[in-house]
Amino acid sequence: MRISVRDCRVCPLQRIPAAALAGMLLVASSPAMPDRARVEEIARMLPERPVGVGPSISDRRAWNGLARQKAFAATVDRAKAMASRPIPELTDELYLEFSETGSRAEWEVVANRRRSRLRTLVLAECIRDDGLFLEPLEDLIRSICATKTWVMPAHDRSLKNFEGESVTIDLRSSSIAWDLAMTDYLLNRNLATDVRELIGEEVRRRVLDPFARSLGDAGKHGNWWIDGANNWNAVCHAGVVGAALALEPDRGRRAAYIAAAEENLRHFLGGFGEDGYCSEGLGYWNYGFGHFILLTESVRQVTESGVDFFAMHGVREAAAFPLGLEISGGVYPAFADCGVAAKPAAHYVRYIRSRMQWFEADTAEETDEQDGDEGRGSGTAVLGPLAETLMFAFPEKWSEAPVAGADGQVQLDPLRTWFEASGVLISRVADTPFGVAVKGGHNAEHHNHNDVGSYIVVVEDRPVLLDPGPEVYTARTFSQQRYVSAVLNSFGHPVPVVAGQLQRRGRKAAGRVVRSDFTDERDTLIVDMTAAYAAESLETLERTFILDRTGKGAFTVSDHVEFAVPDHFETAVIFQGRKIDQAAGDFVLVHEDSLLRVRIDAGGLPFTTRKQRIEEDHKVPGPLRRLGIRLEEPVEEAVVTVRIQPAELTDFVESNGLLPNGNFELRAVGWSILDEGMGTIVKKDAGEGTWSLRVRDRRENDGSSIYSPLFPVRPKQDYELRGIARHLEGEGLGVYVRYYDADGEMMSDLRKEGALGALSPSDEWEPFSFSFEGEGDAAYARIWIHSYNSAEVDVLIDDLAVEED
Repeated sequence: MRISVRDCRVCPLQRIPAAALAGMLLVASSPAMPDRARVEEIARMLPERPVGVGPSISDRRAWNGLARQKAFAATVDRAKAMASRPIPELTDELYLEFSETGSRAEWEVVANRRRSRLRTLVLAECIRDDGLFLEPLEDLIRSICATKTWVMPAHDRSLKNFEGESVTIDLRSSSIAWDLAMTDYLLNRNLATDVRELIGEEVRRRVLDPFARSLGDAGKHGNWWIDGANNWNAVCHAGVVGAALALEPDRGRRAAYIAAAEENLRHFLGGFGEDGYCSEGLGYWNYGFGHFILLTESVRQVTESGVDFFAMHGVREAAAFPLGLEISGGVYPAFADCGVAAKPAAHYVRYIRSRMQWFEADTAEETDEQDGDEGRGSGTAVLGPLAETLMFAFPEKWSEAPVAGADGQVQLDPLRTWFEASGVLISRVADTPFGVAVKGGHNAEHHNHNDVGSYIVVVEDRPVLLDPGPEVYTARTFSQQRYVSAVLNSFGHPVPVVAGQLQRRGRKAAGRVVRSDFTDERDTLIVDMTAAYAAESLETLERTFILDRTGKGAFTVSDHVEFAVPDHFETAVIFQGRKIDQAAGDFVLVHEDSLLRVRIDAGGLPFTTRKQRIEEDHKVPGPLRRLGIRLEEPVEEAVVTVRIQPAELTDFVESNGLLPNGNFELRAVGWSILDEGMGTIVKKDAGEGTWSLRVRDRRENDGSSIYSPLFPVRPKQDYELRGIARHLEGEGLGVYVRYYDADGEMMSDLRKEGALGALSPSDEWEPFSFSFEGEGDAAYARIWIHSYNSAEVDVLIDDLAVEED
């Protein structure tokens, strides 16, 4: 039977007539509108009744099987705990907090709890099917439908939605609509009739009908995202179309929503670079492209692969974006508003691999981000929208449905990933956990930071030199005051300050790739950054990035600047952790147990450095610091080079010694102090170096316990431990040796400590030494410094060294 939108019946609820809806989809003034033939073609593919994602509650075999899955084991218990507590209340005061103070957190925390509560109660009721959760669920649905608006306060700055003057669609309202429509589909007649009617009325009033009206209006009724190029396009379309598929009884109407999304999603895909680069950052790829996946699969399933958005132009490149993005050790670049801990969502990567037949790609780690304090986390299968949870709980629906024309090939280079069109390079050292990410780009990107020329350096699994990612979102973040923020403007990035000026914003503030030269030994990228600055005196600013893979690897960043008249020039490094000076322009950066050696060369020109803490409310765990490197005098031309190398503790031993950091000039790096504050690193009052270990035990029991780094030993080899000590008070500090196997595990047959002796009391710095022998099959040893349990002692220790005797 031939189905036409014009033949579609109209539900008795207050709605836009089907013919009018079709007309809105066909307005000639918008090039993004589908033609009627396409709507009719899609309608013929659809089932007679609305269908959501996954099995409804009546499919007991499916839900009983789901209940046995480990991921869903805690769902019912969580639902019981939630149901026992009152519904978190979204008050007017919470909503208006954003307008009054600019803070988003207060409303969002409560809204996230309500959203998680809905999803968990629905899943738990489907698992049990005994009505236990229906009453609290229906109460929650009534509460959701009674709120003044589903739009987030941050997306309603004018408060027109809050005041009821308009109804627009945003990320949150479209998500609520999809969850409620899925709730109606999953529970069906188990829900009270009035609750089902309420869901239908509110989803249509707040989302489906406003979407239809927007398609027929040049101004889109405030729904700018319909033909936008960022994550909003995919996220909101997924919510709108997903709600329609699960709720809308009219087949032609469902087809119209699909056809509209099909036309407008091309704008979303157009927001990626030709090379697939997502300038919003990996976190927003997870969010935006993740919802594109959810929408794609929802539509593909109901049309039996008749409509497959994964076959659209640009999908292949966008889907491949995260596969080669890793820098090193599971760390990905935090460019734009992307968090420093972001990783590709594993379930999306699995979907991409399966449908694209890219099975040789490495498995990404799964993210486990919190969704409010009742949301995602250990022991729950709630990944996001209900549709997402069920889509990935039943992967057999998509795991054997390759995209038409999928060739099973994706080119991944272990040494580098070069997004040529976007000017972004990921460069790695093959046999060393050391890699970098650098970017050219421009300063009008999605979720833009003014960061042309920025870079990230990762050693092992830590970004020691970093791009800070986003600030904590407030009203300022997405306003004309955005670049007041020191983590969003160029001050918080490792890029120059030219003639006292930060980078400017805008598309013209772009980095132009002058040269790219990639070999197995060395990657070189030269970016002309001149256009990123508005300084009148600036003639040329070129930044050269070189990753040298020889040896342990090295990364250099060289800035060549020329001025028409002498002017000031400064560059910077952004880091977390501690800076430990070795010499002028030579220092070590320590982040946990990862080390980088950094050397500055200004070609003989005098320079000064200034370390300061970036005080913005950022999302980097721990303090974020900027080291400014400023030429002391104005220059006409200069080259400033920062050379960065991975370092190891073994690089810092006394001459001919074996014990790393025995002089404590790297402070506590490598040392383990397990005595609740009885061991500290303090400034030295005499002798060579700056730091020493202070052991201060004032307790009558539980003496100090301080372990050195591991150092290598050989069986039957004689060794000498030497150092200097100064007693400030008391006595009774013992020195011991412990032995470890080749894997660094304490050897059980040598668990008894080898007591080397006690330090002799002296109120002046005095040398000491102890001898010991490598025992058994030990491969490593540690020095253990322990004050006797009954002793009260205060001692300074320094210049420890272990040598073969």
